[in-house]
Amino acid sequence: MTRKRKTVAELRSQRWFSAPGATGVHKHRRMKQGGFAPADYEDKPVIGILSTWSDFNTCHAH
Repeated sequence: MTRKRKTVAELRSQRWFSAPGATGVHKHRRMKQGGFAPADYEDKPVIGILSTWSDFNTCHAH
């Protein structure tokens, strides 16, 4: 069974940026501080990759 593709408005990341008030403004500002222009994330899914690796704390070596 195939899933129906989500529209841009249904993407969770788009709800972050369209939040009313200070919440939406805060997210726009953080993206701008990271060097991203609105064209980089508007009308697109936002995908983040996280790594917990740290050279400062060797007990997390796997």
